[in-house]
Formats: sequence, C-alpha cells, structure tokens
Amino acid sequence: MKKFISAAYKCWNALSTFACVFLFLNMAIIIANIIMRRFFGTPIYGSTELVSYASLTTAAIALSQNEWFGGNIRMTLILETIGKKASQIITFFVYIFCSVAFIYVSWLLVGQASAAFSKADISTDLHMPIFIFKTILAVGFIILTICIICKAIVYGYAAKTGEEINFRLRTGFTEEETKNV
Repeated sequence: MKKFISAAYKCWNALSTFACVFLFLNMAIIIANIIMRRFFGTPIYGSTELVSYASLTTAAIALSQNEWFGGNIRMTLILETIGKKASQIITFFVYIFCSVAFIYVSWLLVGQASAAFSKADISTDLHMPIFIFKTILAVGFIILTICIICKAIVYGYAAKTGEEINFRLRTGFTEEETKNV
C-alpha cells in the first residue's frame, strides 16, 4: 500500500506542478495586460478570455491534487466521536459513493465536450474552439474521479488492516518515511 500511496503522491505532485505553470501564465497575462493598458494605452486583445481559460485549466488540474492532500473542508464531527475502525469504514463507503457520483459527473462533462466539438463552438474574442476547454474540464474531473477511487482503495485497505492513514502529511506516511519517498 505504501508503494501505491507513494506513486499517487508523485502523480498529484506532478499535476500540481503542471497547474502551477498555468497559474504563472495567468499571472503573467494579468500583469502584462495592466502594463500594456496603463503605460502604452493598448490592452492585450483577448486577455480576459486567456485569463478565464488559464484559470479553468489551473482549477481543473488542481482539483485532484487538492482532494488527495486534504485541501477540502471536511465535516468530521461524527467521525471523531466514533472509533477509528468505524470511522475508516464510513469514510470508505463515502468515497465509494463519491466515486460513483463523480463518474457520472465526468461522463456528463465528456458529453458536453463532445457536443461542443460537434457544434464547433468558438470563443467570442479569440475565436478559440470551446470544446478544448470543456475537454480540459472533463479531463480534470476524470483525474479527480481517479483520485477519489484511489482514496477509496486506501481507506478500504486501512479499514481492513486497521492502519491509520494521514493525508495531511501529504503522503500518508510519517515524517521519517517521507524522507525515503
């Protein structure tokens, strides 16, 4: 299980780095647009669209990384009052339910991307194909679904073995084990 968690950790870190590139691109476009508009009187044409699509790409890619490392808000009042084993079993079933729900959402997003492709929709200013960005969003949700399925596997394993899993350390390992990853 440690190899599985380690591989997932490396995957989500790579996605995080990829999302950082789009976030940097987003900031560069905003700063360049401000400078061009303020000092030269000519804003970058289509910068609003570029920033919107770069933000969409960043968010879509970062969703799974955020889920894996526990960046989402969790309601743990009930889980903290019951035993560790029962908490892990409940968490496992919640992740199974979420996996099914996100498979459905991903399927709907893929349908929207294919519909946009068949309609040949384009953006307003830059005339970029909309299906590309809908596809990026669908891929982001598919990766998020894979992440949720991976967490279901980890929590199922933890419920079976009684092992404690801590994603807040970013790997599920103790600090000493993290040095070896």
